[in-house]
Amino acid sequence: HPIEPFDASKGATINFTWNGNQIRYVHCIIKENDSGETVYDETVENMKQQYNVPSDSTLLNGKYYVAYITVLDVDHIESEQQAIGTPFYCFSTPNFSLSVQENAIVRASYSVSAIYSQTEDEPLDSYRIMLYDHAKKVLQDSGSIYDTTSLQYIVSGLENAKQYYVRSTGVTLHGMNID
Repeated sequence: HPIEPFDASKGATINFTWNGNQIRYVHCIIKENDSGETVYDETVENMKQQYNVPSDSTLLNGKYYVAYITVLDVDHIESEQQAIGTPFYCFSTPNFSLSVQENAIVRASYSVSAIYSQTEDEPLDSYRIMLYDHAKKVLQDSGSIYDTTSLQYIVSGLENAKQYYVRSTGVTLHGMNID
């Protein structure tokens, strides 16, 4: 399974597939991709096909890593380590928000802006803006917008005395989902 980029200070769940004896322990080894140095090596009791990297691990944001997962059964017999690990990035959680003009007069259409920043300068790959009605039913969806220079979109079809919600989501260059 691919590992989506995550904030090292928040930890993450790594999912994997295993065919064999019932899992009793999961062993996770994480190495720095550049140096090959092992920076994390832990075994936990867990019968699921997942490993939870804790928020207090030795991983650092802004780094590229490779994860190797093995499993141990009740007799402590460990599976073989895969030859090629699963690569992933750690990045600080991006700041992503909508910018709304205070006391603006809203007409049938309204320009919505998003603001994006990220500590390690991970670029925003695409974003989308959705308009919802009072019941949170999607009325308008920009679809994925790949021109990330202005982060603006015009919502239209607004009616007087109606309540609306606006939401923006995005994906960074290396696949970190933001909302």
